[in-house]
Amino acid sequence: MPAEHRTMAAFVLGVIVWEHPEGQQVALQGCLMPLCLEQVSDAHPPLRQWATLCLGRTWHRHADARWPATRDNAHEKLFTLLSDPVPEVRGAAVFSLGTFISSVERSDHARLIDQTVAITLATATTHDGSPLVRQELVVALQYFVQTYESSFLAVAHHHFMDEVGTDLSPQSPASSLDSIVMSPSNSLTRKFSRHSSKQLSSPGQASLGSPSPLQGLGSSPDSSFTDSMYSPSGVKRAASTHSISSIGSGGMLGVGVSSLSYSGMYLKLWNALLTLQHDPFPAVAALANTLIQHIRYKVSRGSGREVSEQRVESAPGTPVNKPMFIVGESPPSHHHLDPAPPRARSRSHHNHEGQEMGCCIVGGNHGGVFQSDEVESSSRKPLVTTEFVEWSATTFILPRQKSSSELHSAASPLHSFNCGRSANSRLLGECEERRSVGTNKLDDQVFVHRNPGPPAVLLFHPIEPLLAVADKTNVTVWDVERSLRVTHWDNYNGPASCISSLAVLNPGAPHTCAATACDDGTVRVWRSVFQEHSAPASPPDPAPSLLTAFQATTDVNPATRNVGLLMSWEQDAATLVVGGDSRTIRLWDLKAERRTAELPTGGDATSIVTALHSHQAGPWIVAGFSDGYVRVLDRRLPSSKVVVRQWREHTSWVISAHLLNASQATTKIITGVVSGEVRLWDMRQANSVQVCAPHHEMTAMAMHANAHLFATGSVEQVIGVHHASGSCVNTIKYHEGFMGTRIAPVSCLAFHPRRVLLAAGTTDTYITVYGLSHR
Repeated sequence: MPAEHRTMAAFVLGVIVWEHPEGQQVALQGCLMPLCLEQVSDAHPPLRQWATLCLGRTWHRHADARWPATRDNAHEKLFTLLSDPVPEVRGAAVFSLGTFISSVERSDHARLIDQTVAITLATATTHDGSPLVRQELVVALQYFVQTYESSFLAVAHHHFMDEVGTDLSPQSPASSLDSIVMSPSNSLTRKFSRHSSKQLSSPGQASLGSPSPLQGLGSSPDSSFTDSMYSPSGVKRAASTHSISSIGSGGMLGVGVSSLSYSGMYLKLWNALLTLQHDPFPAVAALANTLIQHIRYKVSRGSGREVSEQRVESAPGTPVNKPMFIVGESPPSHHHLDPAPPRARSRSHHNHEGQEMGCCIVGGNHGGVFQSDEVESSSRKPLVTTEFVEWSATTFILPRQKSSSELHSAASPLHSFNCGRSANSRLLGECEERRSVGTNKLDDQVFVHRNPGPPAVLLFHPIEPLLAVADKTNVTVWDVERSLRVTHWDNYNGPASCISSLAVLNPGAPHTCAATACDDGTVRVWRSVFQEHSAPASPPDPAPSLLTAFQATTDVNPATRNVGLLMSWEQDAATLVVGGDSRTIRLWDLKAERRTAELPTGGDATSIVTALHSHQAGPWIVAGFSDGYVRVLDRRLPSSKVVVRQWREHTSWVISAHLLNASQATTKIITGVVSGEVRLWDMRQANSVQVCAPHHEMTAMAMHANAHLFATGSVEQVIGVHHASGSCVNTIKYHEGFMGTRIAPVSCLAFHPRRVLLAAGTTDTYITVYGLSHR
């Protein structure tokens, strides 16, 4: 039977068994779970996804299915899908493991498995690159929180005591905790019109778009979790009490904690929720914040000790709106509980018309190691929900003209990286422009404008005459030909971090995006930022919107931030190379939305990456360091041998490193340091082959690989343009500008990749673009 037909069968069976006990029982008797387990390793991604979702719906709140699933090692087989290259499959695995935890009847062995599943989910997906996966993680962890609520209250009580420095009592004002559990720092929310939401009721009018416009990119386990609980190569068949105990870090957390070993496990899960509360994607942060606010409210009422039966209401400030989503645009972000009286439970778990939390009975016995809170399933309603399953099902309402995988890949901006190779009619003229570099100076001022904020990073669009300018928290795109501002948006990175790098994704394709990296290790991808060159009468493009966000690196120390997070984008491979204030360089596959490699740089503890460049035509990555080292890494080699060449002729901070002729055997590298020294390196030589000293300290440097030019800027208000051979083309002094205007020191430089245009940003917020002089 074709994989598409089996996918359809899994979808139909998943609909039949969802919250239908009779259907679940018949499916169990008909060996549905073993059949689905055989399909989770199929090569067809939609089949893996729907076989996994069918499993999750079959055992959801169905105690009779728990033992057969455990006997068949179903949860361990799903562990391998947490590293699947398809984000939707990973999200389906997290969903099904979450419903596996939500079973209402437990033995000691079942509770042990619950804890193994919870810690594995937290370890594998807390830093997954896809927001879709991380949202499902929050929903899955809420089942564990609700089941073992008393243990989480104890851990949270200890956490709040450490932060506040005093005991929490029922008489203490709830506002004392408000300073501890804050709302997500990123307040960006997606708003939909009433007309758009009405489209959901008419499937015939809906059209399927991207399955992952709100996905982010890759799996990066948090170093705070133990790696022994999850391994892509295989997972232990049954976790022993000793293995679970080894997860914990030890140390009594205070009142109500069951044991030393288990307090460590609950602490790790609590830390995972705190991490998700500050997730760079607002929908994930809002879900985690709702869950933490619920725990905070319980702690403020009961101080983490035994809590009697009580009425639970939504904590003040908890988001309660239930946003809709447009079919064909993006997966739904999240659901919160609406402030309405409790009523009968909805048929759909992920389409739950959430009500206010009903009566919750928190167990009072903390003595047993596996003691859980005996909460009736009828009153234990989800605190947060998503519509991931319902959104995935929209695939089946479309005409079967194409397979679902083809539809998904064609519609997603993140899945169309190879669409930008079409020839541009202006390239021939630009080649002629580069030929004239040898005879003309680069000093003709073609654009000058004041930016909304002091420019920190400049980046040209690879094809269009568009210049992206980033200050601390905002990005502005300028059209340098028409001298107008195209768009402007807030990056929502918060006041404690700043933008440190930019990248253009899918240039020339229908979906051109911009990626921003911040010094806190986060990456955000924005769409609708580069509007097309069109007639003035054409309709305006939509405002920039956040497509995805993820934590690209987790080992950045906020106290020692220097250069921030640097990026190098490889269009053909859809790979984002990132490095910066850490000792590793990471590679992220933006199609799979996961981390594919982590390369050690070979530097010491005090050395950080200050310059980074890679090229899609070769395997090399060049990195410059704060101690003057220049290293070349080969991504094809094992991590112990990844550094293939290193030089230490520079004696100061490397501010720029660039690969030349990366696809040829005679690959060369050009680097510059703050002292003003520029060196040319040959991969085959142990020493530099050329040295150039512009005679002034540098604050910025840019390289034009096609025209073989490099430019340097300094605090002395001077820009020097040089050939790669070292000869000077011309010098630009700012006091020689229009009417003798004297402009501030240079803060950043950038060349257009194809045209001979040089952009310069200064500390007084001005942006100037220079072209070839025809005088």
